[in-house]
Amino acid sequence: ALWRDSAVGMGVEQVRERFPDAVVPDAPDVLYSGAKERLRIPELELAGHRFEASFFFLGGRLTQVMLGLLDAANGDVARQAFDAVAQTLRKEYGDELTTESTTGLVTKSRSTWRSGPTHIVLLHMVVGRADPLLNLVYQELPPDP
Repeated sequence: ALWRDSAVGMGVEQVRERFPDAVVPDAPDVLYSGAKERLRIPELELAGHRFEASFFFLGGRLTQVMLGLLDAANGDVARQAFDAVAQTLRKEYGDELTTESTTGLVTKSRSTWRSGPTHIVLLHMVVGRADPLLNLVYQELPPDP
């Protein structure tokens, strides 16, 4: 399982069936891996904050789900959302496997969890005076060698 009722390897129509609120994005994102955003839920609530969910597919199969905070332009809201989502994830998956924080020109907080074959990353980042970024990523772990 990735996020909620989604699973690695699902096709676009399978995801659409599970998430009837999902729409085809007007300007889809493409990840470095080449995975393309084929579906998006424009708004959902998580830990008391508004997010959008993006479903990324590679070779026709779901490989990643990313939730992005909609109110990230407000730095205080983004930091509060990071803390609230981290607390929610701890309740569901236990303590973080890793946590890191840096400050300076780039301020970053990153925590990770694992659930079976799924790697979960919560990232809050601010670069200079740019708007903060808060993403929650569910991605397939590569198989062990």
